[in-house]
Amino acid sequence: MPSAKTNLTIKGFEEAVAKLANIADKKQMDRRINAAFKKAAEPVLEIAKSKAPKDTGALRDSIILNSKKLRNGNRSVRVGPKTGFVGDFAGTKEKGGAVSFSKPSKYAHLVEYGFTMRNGRKKRGKPFMRPAAARAGGQRFIDKAAKLLGKSFARLAKKKGVTIRSSTGGGKIV
Repeated sequence: MPSAKTNLTIKGFEEAVAKLANIADKKQMDRRINAAFKKAAEPVLEIAKSKAPKDTGALRDSIILNSKKLRNGNRSVRVGPKTGFVGDFAGTKEKGGAVSFSKPSKYAHLVEYGFTMRNGRKKRGKPFMRPAAARAGGQRFIDKAAKLLGKSFARLAKKKGVTIRSSTGGGKIV
């Protein structure tokens, strides 16, 4: 299934988090980092939803944003169709329609990249995730996340009475 998957390393992120450990407990830090990452990825979500084909709307409605800390300590932000999402059924047996439930996560990659039908004809893809990642992901995401994290932790430090110097100029992709 297509999702805006890119591995990024933010230079200085781990050091900044370690320095902030004095003013925030682990849960507070995780919540603030996840919130900043989600907010920074919202433009990707909006663009993907606007570019998704609107035949039934199920694919567009299934596109979600998820941010979490992985077991290995890395952070993950995912924009893409929600697995397990079931769209509305098409028609009813009483009205002569076939009852079929759509699971966009099962066909999103076909919409994104296209496919060859059984009769050999090719169906051209309608990209919606790749343009979203290109327009709002990568360095734009990092800059926005760094700015949001700087503001969030500055507010927390002020609340705790701690003075910190922050540079919210953004990070760099390594």
